Amino acid sequence: MAGRPTAVAYFSPEFGITATLPQYSGGLGILAGDHLKAASDLGAPVIGVGLLYRHGYFRQSLSRDGWQQERYPLLDPHELAVTQVREPDGSPSSVTLSLPGGRRLHARIWKAQVGGCRC
Repeated sequence: MAGRPTAVAYFSPEFGITATLPQYSGGLGILAGDHLKAASDLGAPVIGVGLLYRHGYFRQSLSRDGWQQERYPLLDPHELAVTQVREPDGSPSSVTLSLPGGRRLHARIWKAQVGGCRC
């Protein structure tokens, strides 16, 4: 029988960890964030894998006429509680995915330390 895994990946498009890292819009993100926090409390080797949204989720307010107004704040990762993962030579780490139609998606990798979990 194999030993315990060295890490378990938890994939979610959003994680509601803290208001200072606004990468969630509601229930799914809050649940995923709670799972990471519980895993940290238990010492489970969990790595959360999600998306870092450049514009975040919109903030809403009501106009004087009672109509919803949306604001999409621009999020600068350099001002958030995340650090960019780098290669040994100092260049930013990234992943590339092949998409249908010959397109490619290039993404940089950022890390947020959440208790004993890495996201």
